[in-house]
Amino acid sequence: MDNRRSDNLSPKTVGQPERNPWFNLRSLSPLSRPIPTPNNANNDKNHPQILPSSTSKSSKTKGPPRILRRETSSSGAWSHKAEPPSAPSEITPDDNASIFTQGLAHPQPRSRYNLATPTQEQYLGERGFEDWHEEFWYALLSVLSLIGLALFLKNYDGAVLPLQFGWTGGFSFETAVVALVTFMRGCMDAYVGSAVSQGAWIWVSERAQMRRKGREVPRLGDFSLFDAASRGMSGSLELVWRLRGRHLGCVGAMIMVLGYGFEAFSQEMVTFEQQRRKFDNVTAAPVPARGIISTEIPNIAVSCETANCTWPIIPTLGACGECATITTDKTCNEAARICTYSTASGTSIQNPMDSGERDAFIVSPSNGTLHQINTTSRAYFSVFDLISISQSTDQGTMVSAAECALWFCVQAHRVTVENGVQNDTIVANHSTATLSLTNSAHGGEHAFVNIPKLFNTDNSTRYAVTHEAMLALRNFMASITVGTVLTTLNTIDSSSDWVEAMSNATSWDLSQWIETFALSLTNEFRLHGSVSSTSSARYAGEATQLTPVVKVHWMWLFYPGFMILLSLYFFLHTFIACSRDGICGWKGGVLPLLFCAVDEGIYDKGQGGMEIPGGLEERVAGVRVAMFRELEGKDEDGKEKVRWGFRTVDEDEDLRERERGKERVMDEGVLEN
Repeated sequence: MDNRRSDNLSPKTVGQPERNPWFNLRSLSPLSRPIPTPNNANNDKNHPQILPSSTSKSSKTKGPPRILRRETSSSGAWSHKAEPPSAPSEITPDDNASIFTQGLAHPQPRSRYNLATPTQEQYLGERGFEDWHEEFWYALLSVLSLIGLALFLKNYDGAVLPLQFGWTGGFSFETAVVALVTFMRGCMDAYVGSAVSQGAWIWVSERAQMRRKGREVPRLGDFSLFDAASRGMSGSLELVWRLRGRHLGCVGAMIMVLGYGFEAFSQEMVTFEQQRRKFDNVTAAPVPARGIISTEIPNIAVSCETANCTWPIIPTLGACGECATITTDKTCNEAARICTYSTASGTSIQNPMDSGERDAFIVSPSNGTLHQINTTSRAYFSVFDLISISQSTDQGTMVSAAECALWFCVQAHRVTVENGVQNDTIVANHSTATLSLTNSAHGGEHAFVNIPKLFNTDNSTRYAVTHEAMLALRNFMASITVGTVLTTLNTIDSSSDWVEAMSNATSWDLSQWIETFALSLTNEFRLHGSVSSTSSARYAGEATQLTPVVKVHWMWLFYPGFMILLSLYFFLHTFIACSRDGICGWKGGVLPLLFCAVDEGIYDKGQGGMEIPGGLEERVAGVRVAMFRELEGKDEDGKEKVRWGFRTVDEDEDLRERERGKERVMDEGVLEN
């Protein structure tokens, strides 16, 4: 039997030095050489099969094995060149050789092997979750980030764009959304990339190929495709094209490709619409102060959903004001060289009699001469005098004085919006009021009477200001309309910014300034005044301003949600496939490849390819391989010694038939024992 076996060996096989450090008679797997198996009866003539003797558990006797006849051929995955064809030889199976070894074109003695695959329970219990614990954490973080994004958007949907994310410093609202989406995608790519890399080990495993029934045999170069697919778009597309969608790894590759759209689609999740919102907390500074300093005060915006809107005449409580020129009396003290300028109401200012250039200004509250603050026919809440002195060498000393007054009045507004432009015109003012004393119906108040029909007032509405509010406003106005400004040699010394603004107003247009001041007060009254419920329906509308409002388009959130669900399905399916086939979670690691046994035929083909650019890809990338796992006994501690390796696969090889043959060999070993 040994002589016949040695006669069929190729001359280049016998006595060859061991070129692969992994390759020896003990370590080489019985599955490490191709086994051509006929696909139909027409090939039986050229490739006779060897069939083991029928064996059953009820009988321990073994019949003589059937004889395998095979012609030597150079076909197959071995790199050795076979001898010229000769007459078929009869090969008798050796007791120490496996049925697969006897089926090789160059049979060699082999010790009986023990192929083993861990059960699903063993894999899950021993190291399944240990190999994937980081990926499970990333999966959990991706789900939590998706939930956090949904809650974040729900909280701000329909709300005014928050200032803390916008122009007050920090980062914008859009940046917060993109940051959440980017974090979610990063977590998803972490566990999907690992699962795609693990797909290479599942793809080349023998058990996976047996389930595919040989429809697609992996190539050694597929490892590079899976690795590239776990890193970027081009590798993912190449993997999908290579596998034609027939492997779960294609799902992971498409997830990697579609994941690049996360940031782009996140821009569509949120838009900002300009909506009119009611004026609340219109200013942090008092409105009168704004009216004193500002040269322009905008009208209150109205709500108009279209480009053109009209309203009826709207009466409102407002502020009216005017300034009138008054005379001053001049008295000089020659000894002190000082002149005093005073008004009839008692406001005065002093100016030196020298010829130096200077400007002096004073403002002071007064009881008024043209506008008597204590009159009951008009609701005055501020009366003050202004005196301005300008002295220069060219024009000498120039003195001007004015008495300004502010009072409550009823205004008739005509508001229109044409082509998106708002026009607010005051049609008329009505200032006639009367002071009513406290009674059982109401407290003391200044009520407006005899309002003309032009104002479109409701007969049931009373326009009035309480006496307490009037006194409070008078005290406030008196505190801001007092002070001086002295200007010498381009140096300004003022008691307050408000007084300085009044001083500047006297140099350009005092009437325009008092109108602006009154408008700011009117806006304040309109925004914060109360309207009786009986008349609120008569004048539909509200004071609004255009404000950016967050609008969430929820359908765009389905995209990352679907991607997370799909990635979780892919990841869990990969985890289950590893436990089913007993494959460790090596993922994209390089060290496992270094410690896997390699078929000598693959080793021979790759000789010298590492020193040539693209040499390995050209020589061995297309070799069809299958990854196997076998036990090599036990070590000194009694633990099982496991070896993994790669063997070549013939094009006509039926892996299911090999599995059945594997089981028969194991059964024979059990019966012999």
